[in-house]
Amino acid sequence: MKTIFDIMGEPKHKRAAKFMEITGLTTKQYYEMKDAAPEYFPNDRRVVVTCAAFDLDISVCEMLFAAGNRKLGYTEEHWAFRDVLTKFRGQDIRKRNAYLASLGYGKLTDD
Repeated sequence: MKTIFDIMGEPKHKRAAKFMEITGLTTKQYYEMKDAAPEYFPNDRRVVVTCAAFDLDISVCEMLFAAGNRKLGYTEEHWAFRDVLTKFRGQDIRKRNAYLASLGYGKLTDD
């Protein structure tokens, strides 16, 4: 997360609020990620929501999955995640959540 914060260019005292605003993660979810042990790797949905919120290219998302010794696979849910990261580029998280919910995969965030 430090790298994402560095890219954001936000002052340290505003980073948490800005990150939660962009990603839609709750305070609890944010601090679980931030305060986690070095071997912690966020679940698939948190990786995808972070990539979607920052409108990162799918290749970056795939690298993040690889960093946790996982991959953005080829299950139906992961295909939906790929759509969220490609077809919905530039769109806010609510539209991406609506798409996932319409497919029966729930939302990435609580909106």
